[in-house]
Amino acid sequence: MTENIPITCAKCHTLVGSDAVFLKNGTYMCPACYQRAYPVKAKPGKPKRFDISVEGVIAIIVVAGVVFLGYKVYDYVVASRRAEALAAQKAEEAAEARRLEDQARADERARKAEIFRRETEERLQAERIAKAEAQKLAAAERLKAIELAKAEAEKRRLEEEQRLAAMKKKLEAEKNGDTAEGLKARQTELAAIARIITDAQKKISAAETAKNEHLRKSVAYKSFLRTAEDTRNSLLRQYRAEFPPTTDVRDPNDIPNWRNPPAPKVSTNATGQGAVVVDHSASYAKLVAKFDSAAKDLQTNGDALKFATDEIAKLDSIIDEAKAKIDESNHKLIELKATPEEIASNGVNATAHRPGLKTIWKKDGSQIKAQSVIAADDEIRYKDEKGAWQVVKKADVEKVE
Repeated sequence: MTENIPITCAKCHTLVGSDAVFLKNGTYMCPACYQRAYPVKAKPGKPKRFDISVEGVIAIIVVAGVVFLGYKVYDYVVASRRAEALAAQKAEEAAEARRLEDQARADERARKAEIFRRETEERLQAERIAKAEAQKLAAAERLKAIELAKAEAEKRRLEEEQRLAAMKKKLEAEKNGDTAEGLKARQTELAAIARIITDAQKKISAAETAKNEHLRKSVAYKSFLRTAEDTRNSLLRQYRAEFPPTTDVRDPNDIPNWRNPPAPKVSTNATGQGAVVVDHSASYAKLVAKFDSAAKDLQTNGDALKFATDEIAKLDSIIDEAKAKIDESNHKLIELKATPEEIASNGVNATAHRPGLKTIWKKDGSQIKAQSVIAADDEIRYKDEKGAWQVVKKADVEKVE
């Protein structure tokens, strides 16, 4: 009896039936495995059929997905770089626009500064010309006034001399005449001399008052001059430290580089995306205004001090002329042998007939009349009009006449 042994496929190990294919090696193979192992050759003219396994399909899908993701990554990187390049280009264009705008503003400021400088120079030149003309006119007027005053004083002196000569002649003619007439002529002459002395004393008093006022103003003018000189010298030192002087400078006491500042400098910052404008025209304009103000103060106070000095000299001339008249009148009183009662009755100051009095001029403008003066090391001893000795510090005394 033959035993039924199960037959399995040598390839897939499944049970096979009667349709199994017997191989030469004594094994069996199912039709499907046999077909795969020994495929039937395609007939010519018919398309080939490809059989792809699931693993192959998955691999193809994976490869396609990787390629697609790689393309997306590459596209994203390219787009990012393109956006960064566009942003950098826009930043450069904005920086260039800002630089051009800053340059335009700097050029406009330079143009306005040049216009202001030219207008300032023209105005200052016009002021200097007008001031020079005014000074010439004032000097001519002062000279004319001095000449007129001298002519008037000379005329009055001549008239007074003629009048006194006539009175003296009349007195001499009346010496042998009536005593009453002689006394009357003497009183008339004394009254005339008294008027001369009184007028001279009034002129001296008014001139000394005006002189003291000019002296007080001169002190203030000198103080203003020192302040303006210090300011100008300080600005000149600052200017020369910034712009060392050269041999081709036309005026060493001027500030041309502040008046005509160099063009603004434009430089990029450390990142290279911005511009920095270095412009000192505004600060230079303030320094020029301060310098011109100091120069104007120097000119104004210098002119005022010169005018005050001229006026003081003119007043000194008036005082000297009046003192000369008083001395001449005193000598005439001595010649006439006038008594103190006669002098007082004609309204003449008791000290007016005493020649030889000295004047001590103090620095505060006050005066001291002295009969005699003795100068020591640090003090001055003098005898006043009453004959008493007094002491004044030499540091407080300006001069003794």
